Amino acid sequence: MKLINVISLGLLTFFLFAVTARLQSQEKAFVRLEYTKLPTNDWTGYWNEIQTKWKPLYQDMITKGDLKAWKLFWVRFPAGTEIPYDIVSVTFHKDSVGLANAAVSKFYESNKKAGESPFVEMEKPLLDIINRVKVETYEVLEQARGTFELDSLARTNQNYQIDFMDSSRSNAEDYVKMEREVFLPMHQVAMNDGRLKSWTLCRRLSQDGNAVLQRFIILNQWSSWANWQSAGGLQDFQQVDPEIDQKAFNEIFNKIGRLRQMTKSEMWSIWDEL
Repeated sequence: MKLINVISLGLLTFFLFAVTARLQSQEKAFVRLEYTKLPTNDWTGYWNEIQTKWKPLYQDMITKGDLKAWKLFWVRFPAGTEIPYDIVSVTFHKDSVGLANAAVSKFYESNKKAGESPFVEMEKPLLDIINRVKVETYEVLEQARGTFELDSLARTNQNYQIDFMDSSRSNAEDYVKMEREVFLPMHQVAMNDGRLKSWTLCRRLSQDGNAVLQRFIILNQWSSWANWQSAGGLQDFQQVDPEIDQKAFNEIFNKIGRLRQMTKSEMWSIWDEL
């Protein structure tokens, strides 16, 4: 009887662990991207503002559960091409409520100490240095990470390829389905052998409801610049399905090309993060 109870307890524990892992994988996540131009070229001043005021604020929010993570990127590519922003500050949220900048302001105001300046005054020195080009908000639809044990260099290499996609409203769901069912398993091959560290598909929320096109972004985190665009070849697809030949491979890209258009691809590197 004791043995049966132990086995039953073990099975129950395994079941609960599996359910918990599944629920965690289905947790919603949201992303806020703030695109910034530094017309003054005052990189030192910007860095000091971020380090002395904003990073501690984000750390406090993370500690208290109001924010999941924060990453500060500088845009590296396309090289030689004039783009309207130099820096992208990305905050990761557990719900859509936290996406508004007002949530950061509210948190600051409710946690400020006696004698501290209001949020608007805290923000003013930063706005004297930067131009806030635009803000976009996204919902994370799918994400995956590699299982390969990366070497120390790859673990610290923070290189992201950001792909911007547009799909018609009528094709958007089919596009997401194809990314999940066809491309994610292929990318998992590259993640498992260490070329790719993570892959995240997001759908934009902050756009006109009457817009004809739906914007998506994909964040590809490469283990090194040398591996950029190394995933997605016929051999990777054949690792998932050995029956895929060159004809089927070509049709995969023809089909996804009909479902979405890649408008641009940029390279971002992490400058700081929490």
